[in-house]
Amino acid sequence: IWTDNDTYFNPQFLALMRTRYLSAWPPKKNSDAFVASRGNAVRVAVHIRRGDVDISSVGHFKIGRYTSNTQVLAFMQLVERDIRAKNNLQDARFHIYSEGEPEAFADLVRAYGSARIFLHLGGDIKVSFHDMVSADVFIMAKSSFSYAAALLSEGIIYYQPFWCQALSTWRVLPKL
Repeated sequence: IWTDNDTYFNPQFLALMRTRYLSAWPPKKNSDAFVASRGNAVRVAVHIRRGDVDISSVGHFKIGRYTSNTQVLAFMQLVERDIRAKNNLQDARFHIYSEGEPEAFADLVRAYGSARIFLHLGGDIKVSFHDMVSADVFIMAKSSFSYAAALLSEGIIYYQPFWCQALSTWRVLPKL
């Protein structure tokens, strides 16, 4: 377990890592939906861990990493309240990155409408990762994949507690 992340992941180190990540060949590419949603909206990337972790998983490791859609929706609502309070009621566009079928996320789409929520399911992992790194706001999953994207991001990070500890600049989501 990492316990002193701010020492290891200090601003100079993170800036160097971002520079190296962005300069690596081939050039990084965002998804078309992510690029198109820019406008005046705040782009919020939401990573929802599925695939290897689902509601029927057995064992502490897998159950400990599962976040229900109900929890994700509560996190999205919390983040939207923060955005509205800080950005003069600016709209948020939510980009969901996960695996599975669209029906598994229908409750999230109903809550925000198809004009404000975009599903990126089972897509190119490199494009999904770069979208998360590039987002204005990133809601992490309990995942090392999320953690790596958060380290490279210059956006606002909302962290779900798990064995990788948060940086002091990240906002810790409540346990629901």
